[in-house]
Amino acid sequence: MYLFRVLLYSVLSAMFVNRYKDVYLNIDAHKRFNIIKMKNSLAYDKYVGGATLSFFPINIVALPFLLPIMILRSSRLSEFALKVQYSIMVVLYCMLLILLLPVALLLLYLKMVANQVYVSFNRIREDYRG
Repeated sequence: MYLFRVLLYSVLSAMFVNRYKDVYLNIDAHKRFNIIKMKNSLAYDKYVGGATLSFFPINIVALPFLLPIMILRSSRLSEFALKVQYSIMVVLYCMLLILLLPVALLLLYLKMVANQVYVSFNRIREDYRG
């Protein structure tokens, strides 16, 4: 009975320590998410956010929108510029997918052929007639 109590207490303490570790890691991740959210909310201005939150290859395309956004300071124009940038980014990712799809299909076909060759050389079953 004494041994059972010692083992039970050690299991309970291990469970509590493990739960504390999980909670501590989640708190750390939650702090990081809050820091990122605060940084993004401070950097974003609803009147000129379309100019400040642009991405490198896309902001070259968005340069004609930069002057009207800065002069007019319109939230609608800023949102429009952001939507144009995201639309261009989605189109670029779709083009990248279309370019890489044949390569992926070729690799999958070669993998299938290699698996078939491996199975045909390493099969252990007997050949049955009829």
